[in-house]
Amino acid sequence: MLSLMSTPVRPNPPPKETLLLVLTGSRQAPYFIQKPTSIKVTLGEDAMFKCKVQGSPPLSVNWEKDGRHLRNRSDANRFQIESAGESNALTIQCTQLGDSGTYTCRAENPIGSASASALICCHVFGGRSSCQTIFSLLSNAEEAKFSRQPPSVSMMLLHWSLER
Repeated sequence: MLSLMSTPVRPNPPPKETLLLVLTGSRQAPYFIQKPTSIKVTLGEDAMFKCKVQGSPPLSVNWEKDGRHLRNRSDANRFQIESAGESNALTIQCTQLGDSGTYTCRAENPIGSASASALICCHVFGGRSSCQTIFSLLSNAEEAKFSRQPPSVSMMLLHWSLER
């Protein structure tokens, strides 16, 4: 047989301070659900990296090239950064040979950070063999003429000197 006994309880004095704890769900550090992929473009064409990042707000997403923020470059106007929800994109307008390198998307919030990198290779005249042909011509001749221009480039100027 089970018997229950009740004992009177004296109420404690009311607390001087009240702590209100509100749980709103778990907070997450940034993470990539789609990482940027490496690309190869012809000199003068536009290039685009895309990625998708999730994490708790406030979420900040920035792009770097070879470890340096793109916004700090003297030609930063050629780089367009777009963010819409979890989708992020970096567009490089009218690529130049110097645009080749490693691009990193870095996402940060108060909980942590995440980054993902991809490469871009900007080449001339549609491929590596064309680059090698140009370098061969330049190293073996005093004068070279080109009959083909890369797409999206209205003029190309090559300057070199030959020491003998």
